[in-house]
Amino acid sequence: MSGLNDGIFIMDQQQFIHCNSRVQELFECNREEIIGSTPFKFSPEVQPDGRKSTEKGEQYIKKALAGTPQVFQWMHETKTGKLIDTEVSLNSIELQDGTYLQAIVRDITKQKEAENALKRSEELFRNLFLRAPVAMVMVDQHNEVKMVNRKFEELFGYLEDELKGRDVDKIIVPEGEYDAAPKMPAGELLSNDFIKEYRRITKEGEKIDVLVGAIPVYLEGEPLAGFGIYIDISDQKNTQRQLEDSLQEKEVLLKEIHHRVKNNLGVISALLKLQVFSEENEEISEILGDSLVRIKTMALVHETLYETGDFANLKFNKYINNLVELNIDLSGTRHRDVEINFDIEEIDLNINQAIPFALILNELVSNVFLFAFEGREDGAMSIQLYQKKNDVHLIVKDNGVGLPANFEEMRKESLGMTLIDQLTDQLGGDLKIASNGGTRFEIVFKRE
Repeated sequence: MSGLNDGIFIMDQQQFIHCNSRVQELFECNREEIIGSTPFKFSPEVQPDGRKSTEKGEQYIKKALAGTPQVFQWMHETKTGKLIDTEVSLNSIELQDGTYLQAIVRDITKQKEAENALKRSEELFRNLFLRAPVAMVMVDQHNEVKMVNRKFEELFGYLEDELKGRDVDKIIVPEGEYDAAPKMPAGELLSNDFIKEYRRITKEGEKIDVLVGAIPVYLEGEPLAGFGIYIDISDQKNTQRQLEDSLQEKEVLLKEIHHRVKNNLGVISALLKLQVFSEENEEISEILGDSLVRIKTMALVHETLYETGDFANLKFNKYINNLVELNIDLSGTRHRDVEINFDIEEIDLNINQAIPFALILNELVSNVFLFAFEGREDGAMSIQLYQKKNDVHLIVKDNGVGLPANFEEMRKESLGMTLIDQLTDQLGGDLKIASNGGTRFEIVFKRE
């Protein structure tokens, strides 16, 4: 063990008779202070194991003098009181005048500090691993269990001794899913965070939902170990499944409600239609016909919601086309050559806004077919719907005859215009009307 940085001294029994310069450096004193002294002068009273230095040192000296070389660790104390961890090699040597002891002393303070730091680090890791609040397993490069923590034992029901040396995935992974499980050497996971939902099997055969995290550890490019982390999410998954089942039931119920509302409105429409055909008073028949269109407009909302499966919001890009077709059918204007242009953004409104908005749109479109092209066989109408920030804009315009001069007076008596005004107020919107080479209605309201 001798080296350039080793202290070397010769003892006669327990007394120094010779030493090199390195011994002087170690003990922080000069040669004269060393020669003639005993090794216990440069040792604390008690060694780290609790034994007295004199008692322990005399045993090593006695064995070495008997011919048995001794190598041991020793705590030295310098002249200034500094403690030094050393490794001592003690051998007997024969000289012309008798038997002496040669001691080689190496300072291992830094080595001991590194060992202690490593020991503390290992202890810290072990405590962290064992006391972690989630289930953890440590495997070697062959995916065989080296250790598991308490949470793993609690979660899966296996004791560590039952798992050591076995491939953990062959124990807890369901049949047919072994190949999909992340396992060592797991080189593909080095550059990516891995966490995924799986089902795993307990010792009792119960399948549980877990989040699995896999962390491979490599040293100089070679697989060293891997850590598996398991978080029990069974309660969350059960709650999720219950919510999904409940949501599905509510969706079925809502679908049925919209279907029944549509059917009930259909029955009312049919009754009104019979009344229209049997009514001899033309004015009453016209009023019933207008009510019929409005009811069919509301029925169309529920039908569209039923067909799309979105029971909270109505997508108006599809609905507007259907509404125009409905008005063409009911107003008897299919024979007219009316060009219809659509500029519709994909906007959806909740049911609270969809119904009043649909009724407004119906009144505007039906008014165009009924009045805009009076005395003419052709014309053009455009419907524009768009959203700017949170404001919804609806513009319905035509190139028809325009509004009559006494429109404001007629407006007060018109049920259709009264409906448009009231429904616009219900939406919290603004209505603008212009008549110049046709008629233009614009309604703006905030989307909820």
